[in-house]
Amino acid sequence: MQKPPACLSVHFEKRILDWEGVEYPLQLRTRTEYLFPYGDTTGEVWVMTENRVELRFPNQTPRFYLRKKDKYRTEKKSNQ
Repeated sequence: MQKPPACLSVHFEKRILDWEGVEYPLQLRTRTEYLFPYGDTTGEVWVMTENRVELRFPNQTPRFYLRKKDKYRTEKKSNQ
């Protein structure tokens, strides 16, 4: 009989880890990496902090960018 894989819940925006019935606060320390198709090559996005990303392409110097905070905001802006 195989043991099922362990599961946990992580809310990255609120920085909370829910593990074994206990909520732990998370402190952002390291990066997250993503890949994306770019022409005939693969680009990399390295999330360095909440608001800073680095784009990497083969044989090129990495480029740093600041994240636009309002781009994916879900709440509507007031016209007041």
